Amino acid sequence: MGRGKKKRGQNGGSTDSDSSFNTSGVTDRVCQSVKKQKQLPPTAQSGQSDVSFVFAEESGSELPSAEGNDRQLKGNNLAMADGVDGLASPTLPAPVTNEQLMLQLQANGREISRLTDVVGELRGLIHELQVSNDSLTKQVEESKKREEALKQETSAARDLANVALRRADELDQYIRRNNMRIYGVGEEGEDKDPALCESKIMDIIHNKLDLKDVSPRDIEAVHRLGKESKRRTTAGKAVSPRGIIVRCVSRKTRDSILYRRKKLKNSGVSMVEDLTQTNYHLLQRVKEYDLCKSAWTKNGKVMMESKTGRVTWIKCLADLTDDKIHSYLSSAPRQPRGGQGSGSDISSMRL
Repeated sequence: MGRGKKKRGQNGGSTDSDSSFNTSGVTDRVCQSVKKQKQLPPTAQSGQSDVSFVFAEESGSELPSAEGNDRQLKGNNLAMADGVDGLASPTLPAPVTNEQLMLQLQANGREISRLTDVVGELRGLIHELQVSNDSLTKQVEESKKREEALKQETSAARDLANVALRRADELDQYIRRNNMRIYGVGEEGEDKDPALCESKIMDIIHNKLDLKDVSPRDIEAVHRLGKESKRRTTAGKAVSPRGIIVRCVSRKTRDSILYRRKKLKNSGVSMVEDLTQTNYHLLQRVKEYDLCKSAWTKNGKVMMESKTGRVTWIKCLADLTDDKIHSYLSSAPRQPRGGQGSGSDISSMRL
């Protein structure tokens, strides 16, 4: 074994007395490598550490030169350029000059001025519309007031008209107070002798009603109603004879005749009061009323007996829809004391 060398230990390490590696020399070469690395670009410095150069030189390998470092740097730059070529580069806007800015500001000013004028015109129109709306509102309110006044006047006029019509109908019915109508009396022979009609009426009064005290002087007028029909049959049936209107000298005589008209039942002859058209239609409507048991007339007034026994005078059609009258007709009448009927019972009200 040579001098200055020591045996390797069991762990493969070398002893301090014999070594082919000079520590002081390595330190000097590391310092020189650090100085060289400071002079190279950063990319070259990051390529290989100082210690690797030192150990490469110690181990006998060739250290990279400055030209090698430059070639490596250029290669790295080319590689980076190739990777960036596929990316789109941002496009920057063209620079704006002061003249362009001034022109744009002027255009904006003109537009603002135009919009200001438009806003002013719109405000004027809005003001005019508000004034017009206020005027129309006042006109509408005045129209509503006039309409309400007209409604009140119309309602008052309608009420007055209804009152006038009712009074006129009452007057017309009063004029007919001595009249009565007789139906079912044949017209045979009357075309040749008109006085035969009166003889037929006197025969009914004397023989069927048994009123011997009534004389022809108690009858003022007798005549048929409507025009004479030339046809004696209609659809194979005999034409009903026309009615006869009889005007008595006094209402007392008429009432005495009508009071005995029940004796004409099942004889084909009937006697009724001479009603106005209004009262006649009212009587027909009362007969169709759901609470009506029977209806008749007395001195031109339409009377009705309800199904509960109530008797009332129906003046007009409005009474049939009146809640108070409906409630009255629906309730049962009170029983008088002692169970005796009052003086104004149904039988006394019928003719």
